[in-house]
Amino acid sequence: MKAGGLDSWAHAREIHRNLGYLPGETALPDATDGTEFLRMMAELRGVRDMARARRLMERFDPDPSGSVKRMSLGTKRKPPS
Repeated sequence: MKAGGLDSWAHAREIHRNLGYLPGETALPDATDGTEFLRMMAELRGVRDMARARRLMERFDPDPSGSVKRMSLGTKRKPPS
């Protein structure tokens, strides 16, 4: 089977790195804020250098200190571009 032109058995790791999963709704602890959520997602994706995330935060100037529970579904689903 091929995924993105790659053999899914031979290139499983590479394919997995480029796949995403978007649940219908995320279930997070009530106390999770935006900053903690970003750190958790970076860790899950294996991101070690947060320089790009910091640049995007400076550019768009969001307030990540708010509770993720209070964020709209659209905000939670925005891709990291």
